Amino acid sequence: MTLSEQGTLKVCDGTKCLGDGPEDAFELGYGKSVKVGNFECTSKKAGMRCSVSPSGHGFELSRDALHRF
Repeated sequence: MTLSEQGTLKVCDGTKCLGDGPEDAFELGYGKSVKVGNFECTSKKAGMRCSVSPSGHGFELSRDALHRF
C-alpha cells in the first residue's frame, strides 16, 4: 500500500505486496507515533492509522479491514 503526499492511496494486490522492509525498520508500540516528512502513523491495539499533512487523507488498517479517509 502506498500513500502519496496528495493523500491518494494505492492498495497492492498479490505478489506485488511482497518485499523486504528497510534495514532501519522498527516495531512501533501501541499508542506510539512516527512522523516522516508529511506522513504520520500511529499504532493502536485495533490497528494502524496513517495520514498525510496537510490534506489529512489516509487509512486505518486492521486484521479485519482497510478504511480510507
